[in-house]
Order: sequence, then C-alpha cells, then structure tokens
Amino acid sequence: MVCIQVRGKPPVFVDMPGHWDCGCPEISPDGKMVAFSGLTVGDSPGIENWLVGVDGTGLRKLGIGTSPRWSPDGKQLLITQNVGETPCVFITDVATGKERKICEGRFPDWSPDGNKIVFARGGTRLRESSGDHFDSMLYLTGTDGREEAEFAAGNWPSWSPSGRTIACTTVESDRSLVISIIDVKTRKRTILGVGYYRAQWSGDGKAIVCNGLLVISKGRLERQPVRFWLDQGRIEFFALDLDVPF
Repeated sequence: MVCIQVRGKPPVFVDMPGHWDCGCPEISPDGKMVAFSGLTVGDSPGIENWLVGVDGTGLRKLGIGTSPRWSPDGKQLLITQNVGETPCVFITDVATGKERKICEGRFPDWSPDGNKIVFARGGTRLRESSGDHFDSMLYLTGTDGREEAEFAAGNWPSWSPSGRTIACTTVESDRSLVISIIDVKTRKRTILGVGYYRAQWSGDGKAIVCNGLLVISKGRLERQPVRFWLDQGRIEFFALDLDVPF
C-alpha cells in the first residue's frame, strides 16, 4: 500500500494487490503525480515502476525497474533496470512508456538543467544490505550516455537544486554509512553525518533528508529520518508514526 499526504489534506492510501513492498517515491516537478517502485509477490518476484496521481487516481504501471527519478520537465523518468545480472540506467518516456538504455549503472539522477546524469557503478555489495556497496563510484554522463567520466566515490547520488553539489551515501572503512555532499567543480567532499540511502534535497537546497541512525540508550541504534540543515549546521531527527523511512 502507498500513502500520499498533501499538506492540509487527509492521507490517501493506494492499494497495491500483488505487491508486498513499495518504495522509492518521487514527486513530479508539477506536484501532480508520484512515481514509485513496487516489489511483486510470487516465486519469481520482480520490481516494477508505477505512477499515480497525488489524489490516488490514475494508477498505472510503467515497466520494470526501480528508483525512478523525474526529469526536470516531468516528461521522462530515470530508472535502474537489470539486464541479466547487470544493473543499467534507462530513460523511460512517461507518456508512451518507451525505454532507452543509457549505460551500465544504478540509482541515477538528473542535473537540474536536464543535460547531465549522475549514477553509481561497481563496488562490493554488503551482505547485510542490498543497497550499499564498498568502493562504489559515481560517474557523470550526458543523457545519451556519451562523454562518461568518473566523478567521486559514493552511492545513491542526488543532485542539488542549484546544480553545484551532489549528495551521496558513502560506506566508510569501518562499514559506517555517511551522507556527504560533493562540489561538482572542485570534487571537494564534506561529510554531513551518519545516514544512508538516497538523500533528498529541500526545494531551496538548504536541507537534506535521509535515513538516519539515532542512539537511543546503551549504544542501541534506531532508524529514524534525519534532516541536515546545511545553512545552520544543525541535525534534526523525526519520530516515526508508520513503518520505516525507506
């Protein structure tokens, strides 16, 4: 089931029969639709991409894959789709569902001007988590997959609204997971704090929200969403009401 809540309105619940997990929600640039991934049940489960209106209507499947990211004009989605055993970056046309392979890689995101793509590739997967990798690298490329260039170490990249920095997850040598921001021009990296999976930027670029780990007592850790205020140097945790903050 997917829950959508618009400010000032009651939550809308979208039933997803045949799926035991849904995640990676991404709101369209015009704020009218949500793209998300759903994991099917059965002997051969797969991951599908779906679209639905923020009012819960118009649900439709948009092919297989995961981690959809809207293009700045709202006409296309970047997705990760396995080709055999290899994760690859695809662009899907929202209107027609037509797919176009860009390159090998995973978890892509658009630059704000829509001309570049950042994605992750490589690394050794951690046994305890399918979404984190040691020594994975970020790459930049054009929307046609040409002029590919290595950028920096990291995973789950997220381009800032200004286009000047990219946030990502990094697995440190002690297996701790941290959120960093990297300057696109200088490649200078700044660690914000402990966090993991994709960091989501606020519209004004002043804060980042991601999964976080909070020490409760005697070293016990609890997963809670965390917000890093870049302009204040402040960290804020959120209490959970439903489920876990993937």
